[in-house]
Amino acid sequence: MKISAEKILVVLPNWVGDATLATPALRAIRKGFPDSKITYLLKPYLTELFGGCDWYDELIYWPGRQKGFQSQTALKLLKRIKESKYDLAILLANSFRSALTCSLAKIPRRVGFDRDGRGMLLTDKLLPDRYNGRFLPISAVKYYLSITDYLGCPSDDYHLELFTEPQYDEEAKSLLIRYGLNESDDYAIINPGASYGSAKCWPAEYFAKVGDYLAKKKNLAVIVICGPRETEIANSVVNKMSARGIAITDPVIGLGTLKSLIKSAKIMVTNDTGPRHFAIAFDVPVVTIFGSTDPRWTETLYVRERQVRIEVDCGPCMKRACPEKHHKCMVDLHPERVIGHINELLTDQSGQLSTV
Repeated sequence: MKISAEKILVVLPNWVGDATLATPALRAIRKGFPDSKITYLLKPYLTELFGGCDWYDELIYWPGRQKGFQSQTALKLLKRIKESKYDLAILLANSFRSALTCSLAKIPRRVGFDRDGRGMLLTDKLLPDRYNGRFLPISAVKYYLSITDYLGCPSDDYHLELFTEPQYDEEAKSLLIRYGLNESDDYAIINPGASYGSAKCWPAEYFAKVGDYLAKKKNLAVIVICGPRETEIANSVVNKMSARGIAITDPVIGLGTLKSLIKSAKIMVTNDTGPRHFAIAFDVPVVTIFGSTDPRWTETLYVRERQVRIEVDCGPCMKRACPEKHHKCMVDLHPERVIGHINELLTDQSGQLSTV
């Protein structure tokens, strides 16, 4: 039976990748509650991620300092939520803080998974799958959709969906021109960083070999993207290439421009990190390299993705940094395997593999 609500607060995940993986659930919520006022509670840096999206009516933010956003205290946020008199809180975020905030704001119905010790703060508790006390790997897409299914908004559409905005499309075009490319030039994107930690990162010299292959064998311009704390590895990839590569590090572009840039790429090669899901959302072929993380947690069933990993005795460990220091899961995954998948994805119009 479908839950009824006129005003809904949706608490979003904090990570860029997780928030993108939540888009099928967000789409289902909007479809299931077409006449309700839907507000997203999120981190300020996720604002551009949802630019161009019409699934919500209002955005409000967690406390924090970010340029262009007015800082607020937790008490001010709590007061604002309480005064808004939401009927329903949908907690896609797993945090204790999200449940405590909604409980203190006296939202009468609070739906989410019972984890992080917050079960007593929820009115409707979903139980995550466990075995011997450990969480079983389940795709985040399915995980979030199980909440919408409980709400009476079922959906079997796993398709990730993002949108671009005209001002960022223009910024992406200007960026290409700034780096000496024409609008008609085909390009590939390499994403060698990962804010989660070094255990997710394939070696820079391996990315450089892939970049050289894309440039010399596929005649693609090679653009290396990064986050604010990943400029060193982005520059390292370009410096290790023998062909020309472009590292967009000065300045690092925001999520709005990044979406527009990825949308028009011919292919993307990336670690298991947020921009991987941008490629999927815009139907761009993508090769994803896995090290410490288990692909089952982020499976999207996207047919134009190739997931590359090797089996190691110590993995997948799900650690931020390699506890064994050898980083075997990445060091032993050689560029030739990734290049093979690139060649498979870059096919000509007849469906034949493109020339190696």
